[in-house]
Amino acid sequence: MPKSKKKTTKKKTKPTKKITEEPAPAPAEEPAPKPTEEPAPKPVAKPAAKPKIAPKSKVSKESSIQRLKSYLSKGEGGSWLYGIILMVAGGFVIALGILDLFNITFLHDFLIFYDQPGIAAMLPTLGVTNFVIGAFAVIAGVGLIIDQEWGWGIAMVILVYTAAQSIVYLVNSATELSISPSSINALGVLVASIAATAVAVIGLAYLGLTKYKYA
Repeated sequence: MPKSKKKTTKKKTKPTKKITEEPAPAPAEEPAPKPTEEPAPKPVAKPAAKPKIAPKSKVSKESSIQRLKSYLSKGEGGSWLYGIILMVAGGFVIALGILDLFNITFLHDFLIFYDQPGIAAMLPTLGVTNFVIGAFAVIAGVGLIIDQEWGWGIAMVILVYTAAQSIVYLVNSATELSISPSSINALGVLVASIAATAVAVIGLAYLGLTKYKYA
């Protein structure tokens, strides 16, 4: 007999749905407690120590010189030429002032001899003026050499005064020479007045152009 074929029935399997597992929500992190800040202890102020004052005997010469230099201006170099001219002229005028103040007789007699009684009578007043002008001329000369602004200012005043006085003497001596050309005294005053006026005018122009030196 023929073998009966067994029917094999295939079981139909239903498609299984893939279950996707959702990740569990992360637990919420609790904020960490803030550390309590303790107040910093207040610093105790120490009494300031009194500065030690060095005795005068220990102050060195170098520190004194540096301190003196710090008081000076920071110019670019003074004028030795006009500083020396003013100092020499100031010394000469001071000498004349001393002679006039103490009424040294030979100058008075010289003016009387040359028939200048008016000038001789003015000697005491001229002595005071000459002494003051001469003293300030010396001070201005020192100030110009060490490039000080105050020296520049005093020098300008002295030179203006010198120029004005010299022009007056120049006019008077020229007038006298026109009347009596043989007057040696008037000729000498004229030459000296011309020289003094030239020095004063050139000095004024020079100091005006070099003002930047005396900062």
